[in-house]
Amino acid sequence: MAGAQLFEGYGAVIEVTDDGIIIRRRGLVAFSLHGLKGEKRIPFSSISAVQFKPASMLTSGYIQFSIIGGNESRGGLVAATKDENSVIFKGKHQTAQFAKLREIVEEAARKARTPSVTQSNSSIADQLSKLADLLDRGLLTQEEFAKQKSALIG
Repeated sequence: MAGAQLFEGYGAVIEVTDDGIIIRRRGLVAFSLHGLKGEKRIPFSSISAVQFKPASMLTSGYIQFSIIGGNESRGGLVAATKDENSVIFKGKHQTAQFAKLREIVEEAARKARTPSVTQSNSSIADQLSKLADLLDRGLLTQEEFAKQKSALIG
């Protein structure tokens, strides 16, 4: 991700980094609801779900990040105001911005939880190369090499 992206909500800012998000609380409202907790860093690999409620003319909206093994609040907007993994926002502009944030986080969390096939393929290639080297140096017999090769390839 080229540079951090910032999403400003009501009493908090969410920064999107290469490997996760950082929630920073700001102002008197944040202090009254969350105290002096400081910033919260959440790696993408730990995010299991993103709950999003758009703001309307009558109510604020919120975005909530569910953490693997965590116990997020389930009480809607009122509970979200006190939840450390939630950020409140207002109006159409912020709703659009936080909808974009939801898409970014869901995609990054999906990628973080998906094993990389490329790494395992290069790992097998590296292991085969090492086995061939051992065979060339006479440290493995042809039979041992073939057995190890078939075990690696499957």
